[in-house]
Amino acid sequence: MAENDTKQELYLTQLKTTIDIGTVELTEINVTEVNLTESLLTPGLQTNVVVQNKLSSNQDIPKQKNLNNFYAKPIKINVKRPIIDSYAGGKDYSELEVYQIIYRLSKRRRLNYDVETFELDACDPSLIKDAKTFLSKSWPCSTSSQVVSDILRGCIGAPEVDIESSNPAREYVATNIHPFQAIYQNSEVALSSQQDPSFVHFMTYRNGGTHHFRSLTSLASQSEVWRFVYSDKGSADASYANPFHIMKYDFPCDFDLLSDVLNGYDENGNDITVMSSINPLTGTFGMFGQATDCGNTPYMVSSITGTESDQGVCNPNIEKYLIKRKPRMALLDQDKIALKLTVPFSPFLHAGDVIDVAIPDKGPLKGELYGSGKYLISSMTHNIKAGGLGITTLECVSNTVAAGKV
Repeated sequence: MAENDTKQELYLTQLKTTIDIGTVELTEINVTEVNLTESLLTPGLQTNVVVQNKLSSNQDIPKQKNLNNFYAKPIKINVKRPIIDSYAGGKDYSELEVYQIIYRLSKRRRLNYDVETFELDACDPSLIKDAKTFLSKSWPCSTSSQVVSDILRGCIGAPEVDIESSNPAREYVATNIHPFQAIYQNSEVALSSQQDPSFVHFMTYRNGGTHHFRSLTSLASQSEVWRFVYSDKGSADASYANPFHIMKYDFPCDFDLLSDVLNGYDENGNDITVMSSINPLTGTFGMFGQATDCGNTPYMVSSITGTESDQGVCNPNIEKYLIKRKPRMALLDQDKIALKLTVPFSPFLHAGDVIDVAIPDKGPLKGELYGSGKYLISSMTHNIKAGGLGITTLECVSNTVAAGKV
């Protein structure tokens, strides 16, 4: 093999797919594309495999193929890009291993007289376990992070978890619901150490599949894991071959004042949502936030602040999370995506990571153009095609979400 051929192989993405199924079904079948998706808004992983299959059996196959045999079978996907080892050593950077369960076969159609294509969708075993399980349990005076830890480790049996400590302690009862629904209910009321109600339950391919329960505040405050730089395309070494290169980018939303106001923030970043409360024990009213001349408030809630010890329960502190939770989650809406970019296959990236983006100024001022800076990965998809082309598409929000801003 020539030296240039060896170098070219280092640039390419190596893909290996293994399905625990009979040899008959895997005869003359080829994987043409794999898509691996993570999102801060999804407590599962979205794995999609596109397959081409030869219809007619040959004399070496003793029986006809039965595609139902793919049902509920484990699938292992190994993706590697060796060139990354030249920049950052270690398997964690250059290689991604995925272990999933096939739950769906769809979009099957004929390509020509003897070849068909179809798609296999797979998910983490924990998603299947969640669908099978109903939870009926109470947690007296426990934090959301304690409840989530009990559910993920005990009920789901997740091998890898990443749980941020939350407050306050509160009474929680799961009434015959799925475990992930219980986690969602707890994310709605959890506060970070900075008193920010922005917890999300999501999953990444890290370490074969990791469940995360983290706040946007802590995620956006992390150090960047990688620095990407945009440059005009030139040689292979300066474009796709370079793991630091940005292939394409655009900025869907830089700011949106009307959306910020509707979600509770004015043009100065001040919280303008108002909430009224009533304590059923004392009959007293309270107000949180600054009322306007119109005197209207979208929230009227029952609060036990000040009398929780008299009632012998933990205070859920509803006034601390309710008026801020909606605008915090709105920061992850699709129309709030600040940056979309396409980079060479980057197996070391995951949803919830922070990246640094640099767009050099080629003018006399030099430096970096507006739009450069740190971003939090909201969702991402690895796309690997037969032949070795692998790219990673990222949707990011500004790291200012740590302060509750677009």
